[in-house]
Amino acid sequence: MININKAGKLTINEVAKKAGVSTATVSRVLNGNYTVSLKLKNAVLEAIDELNFMPNSIARWLKSEATHLVGYIVSDISNSYFTTLASSLEDKIKDLNYNIMIFNSNKSKEKELSYLKLLMNINADGIIINTTGENDDYLAYASQTIPIVSLSRKIGSQTYTGDFIDSNNIEGGFLLTDALIAKGHSKISVINGKMNLSTGQERFEGFKYAMKKASIPIVDDYIYNGDFSEESGYAGAKYLCSLEQKPTAVITMNNSMAIGSMKYFIDHDISIPEELSFVTYGNIDDIDLMSIKPTYVTLDPVMIGNKSGELLINRINNHQLPSQQIIFEPKLIHADRIRQVF
Repeated sequence: MININKAGKLTINEVAKKAGVSTATVSRVLNGNYTVSLKLKNAVLEAIDELNFMPNSIARWLKSEATHLVGYIVSDISNSYFTTLASSLEDKIKDLNYNIMIFNSNKSKEKELSYLKLLMNINADGIIINTTGENDDYLAYASQTIPIVSLSRKIGSQTYTGDFIDSNNIEGGFLLTDALIAKGHSKISVINGKMNLSTGQERFEGFKYAMKKASIPIVDDYIYNGDFSEESGYAGAKYLCSLEQKPTAVITMNNSMAIGSMKYFIDHDISIPEELSFVTYGNIDDIDLMSIKPTYVTLDPVMIGNKSGELLINRINNHQLPSQQIIFEPKLIHADRIRQVF
């Protein structure tokens, strides 16, 4: 049972207990005056949301026109790409006296929607979101009153008014596939994310374009659609390696699925690239320390975090700005993990 004070209101003691942290940590998250790890910050914010807690400071924000608060909603905070991006984003906006609240939707439509509503209710100045792709109508509605920048995944609504930032996914998918084809591969498999997301669609389009250009047929059995998570990378590698007619090469369409795939290869003593060539979309942290170093196309989270913060601040300062799309061109970084096929 949750205890309440004599006034019938929740206190930070209950928030701290729910989050499994000290009251000092809760206070630091609410005030934004001290550094708190992303893990603890997320635990506190989730407890605040679940308890529907309204601290006095937030109550005061509701009465003001500007909160100097920016919400960052991400689909998978365990992905190092998004944590690095968050750090870059925070560096960009802190000098302008903005605080950042970080929310992990964990790919949940319901969690994402609750965080969006919370940020609307506390009168946040802006939102940066890597969406689940399942709340597009609400995001389009919210964008009419609050500045929004969408990261990596497009908002599928014609009434959305805001900015979008990503890499050229079609080009990235093409570069990875073309690198394999140049080494003689034709039995090329793909571990992709959800096809209802623009990233899944566009990276696969790049793969298809490279295969068509080389007149190589796509084998349906070689396509595995996961959800951009490490777990789906592991499951996808397991599935492809179980096929009677195995592929000679694997493309993973994000870094988390790449890590999951590599774990499967290591667990089952599959030699890369001797048994299977391997390439991936996106940078992998500490790749130089790994036994498997795949060729990859770059995604620069520092640059994208910095640019997303710039876009949002500009939109906060001028709500009438036209919508913008900022697309960065990916580069292919070669590693010795593609075997020549004769």
